Amino acid sequence: MSRVQEWVFGQTVCQLYYATTGLNWFTAVFTVTVLSADRYAAVCHALSSTPYRTPTVALTASACIWLLSLLVVTPVYVYAKTVCSALSMSA
Repeated sequence: MSRVQEWVFGQTVCQLYYATTGLNWFTAVFTVTVLSADRYAAVCHALSSTPYRTPTVALTASACIWLLSLLVVTPVYVYAKTVCSALSMSA
């Protein structure tokens, strides 16, 4: 039985894999953070937060979250690369 001990998909797929994984992770964390802030405002400042809790603000916040996530994950895409390890070279 043969086991593949190296990345066989190439440099581009390596970069896309790490970039999309990081993008999803950061987007999830930022979304939960904004959702927590929204719930805090809804419960603790119900009347004064009403003008800020609209579909337009939610859409804007969502777009900002995605843009921020793209910005944060850009170095991962730029610097992700495949590297040969001593283990895969000895097999």
